[in-house]
Amino acid sequence: MDPSSVEDVTRAFILEYSTLAGHSIYIYHYLLTLDDEVAHIWPQRWNLGKTVFLLVRYIPFIRIATDLCVNIRIWTLFETKSCAALVWIFSPVAYHFQISAADGAFLLCTYALLGAERIHSAILLALYAAFTVPLLAVLVLTTVTAKFVPLELLSSDEQHDGRACHIDYGDKLLLYRKINDYLVIVGTVVAALLGVATIIMRYRNQQSSLINVIRRDGGIFYLSAIAPQKGTDQLPPAQHTVAEEVQGSVPERVHSPPHRDASPTLSSSEAGSEESDEAEDDKTDPAEQRKTAVADLHDIITVNGECLRGFYKGTASDRRIKNFLTATSLYDYDQNSWTDVPRDVDSGEALHAGFMRLIRSIINGLGNSQGSRDIVDTRETIFRHRDDSAQVSKPHLAIRATGPSFELPKRKDVKLNDVGFANIASAFDVKREAEVTQDDVDDLAVYNRQIFLWQPNRLFSRTLLLTEMHVRLLHCDRSGAYKTTPINIHDDPCTFVRLVLGLSSTEERVLGLDTNIQWTVKSGKKVAGTISTLSPAGKRVKYKLDMRDPYFATQLVRGRGTVCWSARDRSGRHILIKDAWRTDPQVPEYSFLERAKGLEGVVQQLAYEGSLRKTNDLRPDCFDFEDDDFYNRTLSRVTMMRCGASLCQFKSQSQAIAALRDAVQGHFNLLKAGVLHRDVSMGNVLFGEDGASVGNRGVMIDLDMAIMAKGLTAGIITELPAGTRLYQSICVLDYDRGLVPVPHDYLDDLESFFYVLCHLLHGYEGVDSPVDGAFEGSAAMARWEDMASVVASTAKLEYIEFGGLAIDPPPLFWSSTCIRLCDEFRQYLLPLVNSKIKLRVTRDDVERDALARDLHRGFHTHYTDIIGLFDTALEDLRKPGGEDPRVLPLRGSSTPLPSELSYGSSETSSSSGSSVSASSSGKRRAGDIEDAEASPTKRRHLSSGLVLILPVPV
Repeated sequence: MDPSSVEDVTRAFILEYSTLAGHSIYIYHYLLTLDDEVAHIWPQRWNLGKTVFLLVRYIPFIRIATDLCVNIRIWTLFETKSCAALVWIFSPVAYHFQISAADGAFLLCTYALLGAERIHSAILLALYAAFTVPLLAVLVLTTVTAKFVPLELLSSDEQHDGRACHIDYGDKLLLYRKINDYLVIVGTVVAALLGVATIIMRYRNQQSSLINVIRRDGGIFYLSAIAPQKGTDQLPPAQHTVAEEVQGSVPERVHSPPHRDASPTLSSSEAGSEESDEAEDDKTDPAEQRKTAVADLHDIITVNGECLRGFYKGTASDRRIKNFLTATSLYDYDQNSWTDVPRDVDSGEALHAGFMRLIRSIINGLGNSQGSRDIVDTRETIFRHRDDSAQVSKPHLAIRATGPSFELPKRKDVKLNDVGFANIASAFDVKREAEVTQDDVDDLAVYNRQIFLWQPNRLFSRTLLLTEMHVRLLHCDRSGAYKTTPINIHDDPCTFVRLVLGLSSTEERVLGLDTNIQWTVKSGKKVAGTISTLSPAGKRVKYKLDMRDPYFATQLVRGRGTVCWSARDRSGRHILIKDAWRTDPQVPEYSFLERAKGLEGVVQQLAYEGSLRKTNDLRPDCFDFEDDDFYNRTLSRVTMMRCGASLCQFKSQSQAIAALRDAVQGHFNLLKAGVLHRDVSMGNVLFGEDGASVGNRGVMIDLDMAIMAKGLTAGIITELPAGTRLYQSICVLDYDRGLVPVPHDYLDDLESFFYVLCHLLHGYEGVDSPVDGAFEGSAAMARWEDMASVVASTAKLEYIEFGGLAIDPPPLFWSSTCIRLCDEFRQYLLPLVNSKIKLRVTRDDVERDALARDLHRGFHTHYTDIIGLFDTALEDLRKPGGEDPRVLPLRGSSTPLPSELSYGSSETSSSSGSSVSASSSGKRRAGDIEDAEASPTKRRHLSSGLVLILPVPV
């Protein structure tokens, strides 16, 4: 045999044995990790993350099978058709789709690290297509041009060389190889640059030791990972490496995209309330406004417009209306048509003017308004939005109103005849029939929602869409919204008149306003107010509103609709009166507060009214109360002692730590009384009264999410988690990850207290000094709050496991004592968090129950130990210099200051498992709706949906 032939045979043997070795390694690796896959991947619902993982995981088996048949000696011969099928399966299908799935996983991780912005997705998809499509084309062309040698044409040596298929790729193989090589080289360079740019953008501002290790070792790992993948010669199909087969095959933590929910932020009565007539920054974006309204109200249910015939029957009888219309000639009974609004109007301007005259005549003739109601042309009037002051609306017509619930818009140089959402009874849009779209109907939801936000004592609001032929009504309340089908205004003039009279009524109760709250209005401004409720003795009493800050309210319509009224009793004592709407299965807050009477560290209830109004009473009889998106809500009013400011308004480190310590004690007291809070957050910890004793320096409030405890847990498993995203525990965030569900327990709330402490340390650099950028980019709290729940849980687990204070040091304002307290709290929580995770991966019910009992057996010690950490810190803070800011160590110093120590931990965590999408079918239990509302942060909207793949922590 000549030397060149010997070299070819040697190369063939090396390739064959290395291929077999690679296949063996992959199969061995698969068997080692199969139990992890079964435990963490199989229980998940199908989503993009799971699909990508399984493609990367199982396509190699197709490649191995076809590779053994095509490229390895198996001492048999196949027919040409069989060979062609095997090559097609091996090359364009198995090989290409495996690499594409691995590339897709890499780009998804890159997309997540870049912040999951739309522009990034567009760029990454373009890059993905730019290389994936041409490579697939080359593979297909190579396969198409391949010729399979029939058995009868094989030489004797070829028939006995052990190969099952003999393929001739033709003269163009060299050209295809060059094209393939160029694409691979360019793709490798682009991937490398993209990875480096991503790491720089994500971690350029961090200098901790962990990040330095990532910078040092991450590049080597990254390049070693992409080199085998991108450097592989893909042509012909027989020539490949094992690297692509084992790459990305480790069971991964698959993250499913979250649903996006609006955030129930609380707004003060004065915050952001002043309007401006300057239109420089005004945005009239109906599509965006509709999107915001629908996100709040959910599905706007359509009902039969015939139900409108029963609306506002008490405003005027049919006889009175007919007599009025006959006397005024507003309606032509011979033609069955309105005089000012003919059926065949051909001008939008004429239609608008006709409705102006008609509605004004109805209000003045039948409304008995005495000037307190008037129809106004508002097509050129700016109606500023309460929740986004840059957004403005311009309804076509509005019912301007005066009275004890209305005030002029808060504008500079406001005039007595100005109009805005704060002083209208309703709004109407006027369109020609041929021009009406569904968006025009949904625009009414925007007006209704803003009326709610600007008029805090609203129970419901209604608006109309008018055409030359029809009228449609849209109604909003705390259960959402519905809209009617059109009814003919010419065929039924009495119904149209009653709609106008009802929506311009001088009785505020008819308009949908709560008349238990009333104001004294002078020169268009509310100067005093009262709220009527029950006294502690059970008698009806009026309390004076504190007009310096009379209320703060949620910025959502649908939901609990919390409004807190600041008032004083007859002795001048500050009290707080809270209005909230609960679903039928939900235990009312006043029931929990009854149990909390006399407990330290918990807000104290004085009186309550349990059922003031129900939303199902606000819906017409024809409404489908069984609709999947409708949940009846009941308004309750609770009078409480008013506490101090929110925890974030601390005046010293000692004050903040003492308040948080007493809040933990208050939570413990609640648990012993049979109540589990479930919504520990910065906003739900208030300071006690000035000079409060130990135990009342911090007070837990807002028991809307509380539940009667079954021992030390919620006792039930809700479909969606309770709490505020930023402070939710790891196990609560992981509610949908395919692990065994366990009830919310006191340990979840203790973990939430830790995140409240972290919020103080990372979010404030002094008294009344929030940290700029604390919730932006790669900052710890940005990851806890703004990403998908599974990403937030992973970030929190990393923080607790690896000493987040060392990775992301707090501002120097915080003393070494506060830093030490936070780290000791973290180290104390770590084994508890791991134990909770172990519960969720234990599938045997008996074993899991035993683990839970063992974990909860130490609940008394858990509270006393954590409170002890706070007590020790408070003693140190009271010492001279105890609250002094930290200082950075001198350059070259061999001993770091306590505040700069990179606290480490040798404990290891259990696998927290994998995610699963939170989809469900049918109507959710109404009790879970409250949990759903509290799931997002109370600070802002969640980020976009995200699919991310990360390794399982071990």
